[in-house]
Amino acid sequence: MRVLMITQKLDPYDPLLGFTVRWAQELAARVDHLEVLTLEAPPPELLRTLPANIHTHSMGKDEGVGRLGMSRAFYQNLRQIKADVIFSHMVPRYAWMAAPLALIRRTPQVLWYTHPAASWELKLALGLVNRVVTAVPESFPLSSRKVQAVGHGIDGDFFAPDDKTLLDTPPLIVHAARLMPVKHQHVVIKALAQITNLEWQMSFVGDVPSGESREYADSLRDMVEDHRLSSRVIFAGAIPQTALRDFYRRATAAINISPAGFFDKAALESMLMGIPTLVGTSAFDPLLGDYRALCRVDPSDSPSALAARLRELLNLQSSDREALGALLRKRTLEAHGLSRLMDRLVAIFKELQ
Repeated sequence: MRVLMITQKLDPYDPLLGFTVRWAQELAARVDHLEVLTLEAPPPELLRTLPANIHTHSMGKDEGVGRLGMSRAFYQNLRQIKADVIFSHMVPRYAWMAAPLALIRRTPQVLWYTHPAASWELKLALGLVNRVVTAVPESFPLSSRKVQAVGHGIDGDFFAPDDKTLLDTPPLIVHAARLMPVKHQHVVIKALAQITNLEWQMSFVGDVPSGESREYADSLRDMVEDHRLSSRVIFAGAIPQTALRDFYRRATAAINISPAGFFDKAALESMLMGIPTLVGTSAFDPLLGDYRALCRVDPSDSPSALAARLRELLNLQSSDREALGALLRKRTLEAHGLSRLMDRLVAIFKELQ
């Protein structure tokens, strides 16, 4: 089988899209040929290590090519690449742009999408592709028989606990997400200000999305100053996955309280690391099991509710924390492990041929 994967980047150092490298490697292990079309060329050092059956193609963004030039390169590559299936990752535009040639060649299309935004581009792509795959039913905003929940695909070998690493003293809490109002970092800071009877440190990992205003990020730093938390709270910025894993390996707890419609990969990563993780939606309930009352908080609740949950997590006995962490890792690996996702994707590709 020959698969064309269209994604924004293949770059292991990218803070948001570094995981696509492992996706490509695992997918290539299950197909005869994997063609990968990206906005910009992968780093040369990565190209030297990719499996022989992966061939990469670029639209030229790294060479300063504008939007029109990238569109031209998109179609030039698409005409030249022979594929049995076209797999577009997270960008509906790739799917609807590929549709005319895919229809002529009778090449099935599969779109991966996990986000609550139901744009006109997504609606158009949904009408043109053969299948949409998403992490859980709640992570796709439109109703269609084409939609199939297949898990998130996190590399459990990479995001794994390190028994040799000691927890930070005082306890470290990690929040990994872009700095945006919908991620509720402001609620987290207000909650932390209420935890005065315990020692803790807080690391916000992530930065403002490209092209967005820094007003919210600046307001978060002002809140930290106003609540006199500067000695306890750091903003680590956008960092590679290896650095994020190092934060997790020192962490006592993690927080991800994005609202309904989001099913953030970062929360699954911390769970795979065996870290008790506070989440904000019922989509995580199958992973939490009997720990739902402890680990889920409605992001619309008051900061006091979040502060109460954090106190409970920080006060857990080490044996209870380890038991919770082991359960979260086991269930997350079973439902959202990388190997499981790739097996299901290939099964779908074969079904559509």
